[in-house]
Amino acid sequence: MVGWCCLLVLTLGAQAQTARISDAWWTFDQDCDGDGNRAGTLAGGFARLNWFPDVNNCSGTLMVREKIQYRPCGTLTWISLYTNELHQITGCVSTDVQYLDIEMGTNGECREYMISIYREGQSLPDYRRSNTNDVHLAQHREESLAFDLCASDTFANCMALAGKVGSLTDNTMNATKQPGEPDHANNPGGHSVWYCWTAPTNQPVTFSTIGSGFDTLLAVYTGNDLATLNMVTNNDDIAGATNRMSRVGFTPTTGTTYRIAVDGFGGAAGNVELSWNQAGGSLPDLIIWGPGAAPFITTTTFAPNNCQVLEGCATVGTRRLLRFNMETRNIGNVDLVIGNPANNPLFYFASCHNHYHFESFAQYTLLDTNYNPVILDTNVVVGRKMGFAIVDVARWLPSAPSTLKYSGNNNGIQAGWADVYTQDLDCQFIDITGVPAGEYYLQITVNPDGLFAEADLQNNTAYVPVTIPPTNCLTAPVNDAFASPAVIDTTPFSAVTFNDCATTEVGEPAHAGITNDHSLWYRWTPDSNHTAVITTRRSDFDTVLAVYTGEALEALTLIASNNNIAGANNRQSLVTFPAEAGVTYHIAAAGFSNAVGSLVLNINPPANDDFANRFVIAGPAGSVTGNTRGASKEPTETAHATDVGGASVWYEWNAPASGFVDFNTLGSAFDTIMAVYTNATVNTNNLPIAQNDDDAQGGGLQTSRAWFYAFAGTNYYIAVDGFGGDVGPLKLNWNMNCLLTITNLPGGDVQLALTGVDWQRYVLLGSTNLLDWYTNTAAITMTEGVRFYTNSPSAANNPSRREFYRALLVP
Repeated sequence: MVGWCCLLVLTLGAQAQTARISDAWWTFDQDCDGDGNRAGTLAGGFARLNWFPDVNNCSGTLMVREKIQYRPCGTLTWISLYTNELHQITGCVSTDVQYLDIEMGTNGECREYMISIYREGQSLPDYRRSNTNDVHLAQHREESLAFDLCASDTFANCMALAGKVGSLTDNTMNATKQPGEPDHANNPGGHSVWYCWTAPTNQPVTFSTIGSGFDTLLAVYTGNDLATLNMVTNNDDIAGATNRMSRVGFTPTTGTTYRIAVDGFGGAAGNVELSWNQAGGSLPDLIIWGPGAAPFITTTTFAPNNCQVLEGCATVGTRRLLRFNMETRNIGNVDLVIGNPANNPLFYFASCHNHYHFESFAQYTLLDTNYNPVILDTNVVVGRKMGFAIVDVARWLPSAPSTLKYSGNNNGIQAGWADVYTQDLDCQFIDITGVPAGEYYLQITVNPDGLFAEADLQNNTAYVPVTIPPTNCLTAPVNDAFASPAVIDTTPFSAVTFNDCATTEVGEPAHAGITNDHSLWYRWTPDSNHTAVITTRRSDFDTVLAVYTGEALEALTLIASNNNIAGANNRQSLVTFPAEAGVTYHIAAAGFSNAVGSLVLNINPPANDDFANRFVIAGPAGSVTGNTRGASKEPTETAHATDVGGASVWYEWNAPASGFVDFNTLGSAFDTIMAVYTNATVNTNNLPIAQNDDDAQGGGLQTSRAWFYAFAGTNYYIAVDGFGGDVGPLKLNWNMNCLLTITNLPGGDVQLALTGVDWQRYVLLGSTNLLDWYTNTAAITMTEGVRFYTNSPSAANNPSRREFYRALLVP
């Protein structure tokens, strides 16, 4: 048997001594009844627990097994659930995802899970991943599918839509197609959901599924039952292979009820985002501009008669506050129009501040490093921001109109403009009194309840890394003194330390010629000759940096020093020097003029940290590995995939041919975000042609995938960053090709594996003579990078049971 298709070859790295779980996530999204409990997306009320078993140091192979345990939330005893068979993993990051299908409970029971990985012959685990270090394993409230039926699954139980504009999210994984239901947009589908909309006026209306996670079908009917449906309009693809979402438009009759069906091409299913608009245009789209947050810690005393106390966002007394800016950008094609708050039922008049407030404009939450809400004295640490004066403040898009449009009592945000709440405004904070010092994330969400109709409700949240320093200086950092430095034994290296409790020793030199009182010390002995790069990028204050040799503080020899990387444009520090193997270097980092804060020291960060030093990758398909530890963001760099990030690396790829290409980070060991650009500049107004945070259908909740139509000879610039500033080993893959492989099965059957570009459609053909070809499968949309088929060559018409196959890309 012969498979005919373009060839894609994947190469895997090597592996080493210690096994670990690099990522774990659940395959389930359904919560149709909105009770907060989630049921599985697999048949029979099961959910799939996925994990990647990996190894460190990238040399050789290991035989490992995994053990799964659980415990009811709030209990201490772990209960064994499953032990995996021994299996081999190879390379630094394994692509051999493991999984276990777990039956959901029937009473909404909350459970916590733990995955332990063991090397062959060992009774103690190398690593454990549990609710303490993986948010995706913590507190899943599970229930049977029978308790969570999608109300919109059947025609008779259609979900009611209201108003001239709106949007909602849904999931079709467990939806079904009823007997007698038509083929929407002339495709059999198989997972349809139904909605009802009664037209408030006779203005033209548009329905779309833009933002959904699969290849959709959309159809609109009138009629009271399936037998008497009348087609109004339908659509499969908005723009063929370049846009697999669906959109329809029609002129309704006032008071008529229309039935809207959403299904998936070829039986595809997943998260749906349905929007409708009878206002005659597109919808606005609000995002939080994370890089503008600029969080800082302050202390404020509130009196009992303070308006912030009276209105519920502050507590009487002296409080420690996390203050920050909130820049709300409208990245849509039309304005957000609010008008006079006095005429808007979402607003109420606040007598203390003497103006109108909108309670649900934004939501602020402090999260730990596993993205769990921080709880203090049984209360979640949140902020309470009332929207007021939602107006044009800053024009972020150069092509947007230059004239301010919304101000005073005429509220709204122009397309290309932003509303900005600055750090000093009332209620623009989270009260962190009593929160322990450490690393956190500030979660900022605009329009959290979806009360404004938007083109996309999935991009309304930004996650900003926050460092909360100690409240006093009773204890100095462990690397405060030259004699007790932090020892660095591997690179790339990156570490964060508070320097506000650090001191300066007698006889200590003025680093980079600047006298200071808060220095930290590090010791590094490289094991090879190379050009060393050391930076303080990502520090949140003005730093100085110096590198020395010598064994006594009073007898140091200066090797390199720096104050500012780029003057006032970049006040962090960077040095380079020819490092020699076996030589011990003493590194001092401090603040300019006694400045303090969160000091980040990076040694040998990735060479493609900056856009100007981007790596060039080539070919229709390939894979590269790297590491983002120690990477940073340039001062003018955009927020990729609308997340603040903080440790990006850059690649440049010249398209060898015209066609669709898939870039993804499958195999990376941290939570990635990714964006693709054609503009060869680094600035906050650079708009991506494709971007993604979580590729839940492909590599799990931590990897990213972006596909687009590439034009031959065009340069594309790919940025990979970490969600919320996450860092780690990186793998970037790209593919324009397809691959068809054949495996013989017992009994004469064969399994065909078709690998291709996600969102593209393929037809699988078969032949017994290479002359006459028949359709083996109907057109399918590629998802998760690969589709499998089992075929049984007929012995009656084909005595030799010889069959040929080929795959064709179709519109």
